[in-house]
Amino acid sequence: MIKIELIIFDLDGTLIDSEKDIINGVNFTLKSVGLKGKSYDEVKYYIGTGVVDLIKKALGKDNIHLLEKALPIFEKYYQEHATDNSVLYPNVKEILEYFKDKKKTIITNKKHKFAVQVLKALGIYDHFQDIIGGDDLGCLKPSSCPLDRIIDK
Repeated sequence: MIKIELIIFDLDGTLIDSEKDIINGVNFTLKSVGLKGKSYDEVKYYIGTGVVDLIKKALGKDNIHLLEKALPIFEKYYQEHATDNSVLYPNVKEILEYFKDKKKTIITNKKHKFAVQVLKALGIYDHFQDIIGGDDLGCLKPSSCPLDRIIDK
């Protein structure tokens, strides 16, 4: 029998549906720097590789010079609205409770402070012994770097 000692979860798109809050933040940011907002379907494909890449993709090559202005706008908005629409996927609480005796970690490209904020607001923060954010390790998924570091730990 295999003994499971650690379960590693992703956050966005795995435990929580956070697309709408992220997309709203991107569109708020675009409008704040004088650009037109983008469709839900377009922006959802930008999600997953960290906030800097998200905003770069949303700005596009022609507006990349706005990145330094746009990033703090997005982060301030997101801090205030990170859980306006975000919800747990069905059965997440039950699954976490089922594995209550196992060590559980989150590795996410979301900044650590935002991951903690969302986990607390959605009532599952206490299920995790470690939360590794995209700004914690200096490496982002899909690289194996965060996974390698947590396993070494």
